Amino acid sequence: SEGHRQILTRELEAVGLRLNKRPPQ
Repeated sequence: SEGHRQILTRELEAVGLRLNKRPPQ
């Protein structure tokens, strides 16, 4: 359903923000 798709999108955005917050090596 479209609602489920929106949840997946939010999950991906959360993961992306988490990766962006990682300190550069």
